[in-house]
Amino acid sequence: EMLARIFACDPAYLVVESPYLYRQNPTADRLRQLLATHPERFRLERSIPLRSNHPFFQKTRLLVYRNLLRNPEPQRSIEIEVRMLGERIGGDPFSGVSPSKGEDRRARRDDRRKGGG
Repeated sequence: EMLARIFACDPAYLVVESPYLYRQNPTADRLRQLLATHPERFRLERSIPLRSNHPFFQKTRLLVYRNLLRNPEPQRSIEIEVRMLGERIGGDPFSGVSPSKGEDRRARRDDRRKGGG
């Protein structure tokens, strides 16, 4: 299911933190394992150490994987469930329209810049 979702959305890169910083997250663990164990689909391009004076971050890295199997007809919008928020979020990154809320983010942002709403 995760491979199918990645193919449908067609990201050029996927970035994960390693080790995972906060509490255990089975979905994030599956994604990290998936990226590491499918070299025919994903190539590790960079491993970037997080720089911080806080000991919590000292051994953490961002792993940047290139998606090698690209979709010629990617899905234009996505909607996902965010369990921490208890709702579904989504949108079309090319239009600024959120299908879950039906709002045009660009219009709201432009209104704020003009001093409106």
